[in-house]
Amino acid sequence: MRRFCCSIVARILAVPVTPWAWYHERRILRAGRELAAVELADARQLGVCSPERVRVLAVDRVPNPLGPLFRLLSRSTGIACFDPSGLTLRYGIFAVPPMDRDRRLLTHEFVHIVQYQQAGSLWAFLWRYIYQCLADGYVGAEWEREARAGSSRMGN
Repeated sequence: MRRFCCSIVARILAVPVTPWAWYHERRILRAGRELAAVELADARQLGVCSPERVRVLAVDRVPNPLGPLFRLLSRSTGIACFDPSGLTLRYGIFAVPPMDRDRRLLTHEFVHIVQYQQAGSLWAFLWRYIYQCLADGYVGAEWEREARAGSSRMGN
């Protein structure tokens, strides 16, 4: 029953998050930097289709539309909430300097790009990702474990 409820909540949360993600992906694609040659090679090796489309935007703080919800859950459950160093929105990556050039972070985010591509749409990725985080926690979420493993395979 818990997993079913997480699925419903994730689908509901993905509705307002999808246009937010679409807007910010466009922002990153307009203002972000292109990948360096070694980053392009890493992205290709991890299976990113069209890695030349990927952009990275350095920001002081990674925006999070669900931040207030996570902070509320953190206060009510005692589970620590953190500010991420990076966030992928399809072909756009937000990253906090100096992590915007960090190979471990970028390869992790490249795996998320592959997951977006496999999911087929922004909304499909977001509801599944949110579901995994709600049902299994961020650390236990399947796509987070996959991204950590992909980054490790690259020698990071």
